[in-house]
Amino acid sequence: MSFYFYIEAKITEKATGRCITVPHTKDPCDYWFRDDDYAYEEYRYFSVLEICGRDSVALCQSWIDIINRYTKADWKFGERFLPFPPSALREMCSCLFSYTMLPEDNRFLWWPETGYWDPVQREKEPPSAYAEPADNSPGWDHIVDAETSPFYLAQKLRNFIYQYESIHFENAFTPPESLRDTGLFDEDDVLRPEDFILREEDRIAFCKNPQAYEWAFWLNVCY
Repeated sequence: MSFYFYIEAKITEKATGRCITVPHTKDPCDYWFRDDDYAYEEYRYFSVLEICGRDSVALCQSWIDIINRYTKADWKFGERFLPFPPSALREMCSCLFSYTMLPEDNRFLWWPETGYWDPVQREKEPPSAYAEPADNSPGWDHIVDAETSPFYLAQKLRNFIYQYESIHFENAFTPPESLRDTGLFDEDDVLRPEDFILREEDRIAFCKNPQAYEWAFWLNVCY
């Protein structure tokens, strides 16, 4: 069974509270969206970053722990939409970078259980030598991929954070770069945040004065 989770965002106008984003609206004329669909909250969010695969379950759990600390909530693995403040993005990105190097007792598993960011892992007695893979351990290519993929995803998320913070601190919007299969991407076309804004007048106003709009984030976990 596939496992996916997404950092998703929506953009609303501060003066009116009106949401101006919906998913995949680069060509609204060809899109299935209808005004009455706006009643469904998840239709207002677009994907910032997508992560998939059973080997990313441990990362998802680490992110849930971070979100709980920032929101004083008690979200559990198995729940779908987990809202979090923008201030959590930096620690979530740091956590993602930590999964680019797995602990010795995890890196020969098909599905890692924890990363170095996990406090339980940090309290363990560190090994004095490399661990030896078991006969049923995954091949070396799988192990390398398991540590390489989070690195590129973390770079992508860090780039998005810089773009978001340029709005917060400088009222300057520079569309973030995008990589295939890592969010803000659809087929052969790179999708920017302004591409998820349905109406042209809203896109123009957003790009001109992005601080007039508020962003909301959540973690969308698809089990």
